[in-house]
Amino acid sequence: MILLNPKQYFVLLLMLFLIVLTYFFNFEWSNNDETNSNDEFIFKKGNKFLPSKELKKVNENDIFSDNEDYNLVINVEQMSEDVKVSDFQEVNDEMEKTKRRFRSFEMFKKESETITFNPKTETQVLKELTKKYISANNEQRINILNNIEYLIHDYDVALDFVKLNGLKLILPDLNNSDYRCKEIIAKTLGSAAQNNVKVQMAFLESGALDPLLGILSLDSSIKVKSSALFAISALIRLFPPAQKQFVEKGGVSLIASLFKKNSFNASGIKLRIIHLLYDLLTEQEIETTSEENVRQYREVHLKESLKQVGFCAQITPMLKCTEFEIKMEVLSIMNSLIDMCIDDYKLFILVDTWLKSLLLNENNYATHDVLRNIRNLSKSLIDKCKAYILGKLNRQ
Repeated sequence: MILLNPKQYFVLLLMLFLIVLTYFFNFEWSNNDETNSNDEFIFKKGNKFLPSKELKKVNENDIFSDNEDYNLVINVEQMSEDVKVSDFQEVNDEMEKTKRRFRSFEMFKKESETITFNPKTETQVLKELTKKYISANNEQRINILNNIEYLIHDYDVALDFVKLNGLKLILPDLNNSDYRCKEIIAKTLGSAAQNNVKVQMAFLESGALDPLLGILSLDSSIKVKSSALFAISALIRLFPPAQKQFVEKGGVSLIASLFKKNSFNASGIKLRIIHLLYDLLTEQEIETTSEENVRQYREVHLKESLKQVGFCAQITPMLKCTEFEIKMEVLSIMNSLIDMCIDDYKLFILVDTWLKSLLLNENNYATHDVLRNIRNLSKSLIDKCKAYILGKLNRQ
């Protein structure tokens, strides 16, 4: 006889219980399979599954009965008999409506094959705009010019504009009585000529400089003057032949006259002129290996012209401006013109006094780039002036 400990007895009893339980469930499920047909769905009563003896078919009255708690037992054959043909017809009608609202993939494919994607290039658009410009009225021309100015920033489009005789087309309207037309034409010319030597050359040959100088001299609109100055700057920057014509046609004299006028607020224009002149003077100081460029810049007597028109004396009053950036620009161009304008810089004592009052604490200004540049430019200018005066006294 085999003796078992209590733990082993417990395990044996548990196994026997599981065997009996498994047999019981197998017996119940086999009865269910024999007594119920495959075309009936068994539902619950309350929260319990119905045993096989309680299964029954529920008629139409039982479905909505308040006394019965049984859920619906559906007979598939009976359901198929009760379905009406009209129900299918309604579904088909809805499907047809949906098909009519949306195109099929085959139809979309056929339509897409007939579509030709042919976007216009910027040059084609420019060509159309120039054709429309000929017969357009003043308002239409302003809109056309705005579109052209937008396109013409591109280097190649600007060249195409020249090839399409766009200059001959729009230059006459620089004499238009409508200031808006003159303003947008000047902007268009400037946008096309920026950093584009071929366009600069075409502009120069077309005589565009003359009407632009006329606007800068005679026009009463500050906006038009600013646009004309922008066009002139784009035309003559990094292009010595245009700079030579600018000087010969009285451009320097015109610039000097703008500093004398007090009838309008030209501070913005004055600052742009200072920027332009400083860039032109810097160009001449840049060393180049091209003998042709050296020769061309020598023919541009910019410093001498500025001296003759009294620009040296005109520039110094702008030091009184309260904006530090303008002071820095003025000091920069004064340093560039020191060899020509040294006799006119007799106000260096005032500059020295102003510098000392401005830079009481050098440490505070040393961290600010603009003020540090002002300090350095001012000291450089004063040192040059002092050296010039001491040298002159020694020669006496």
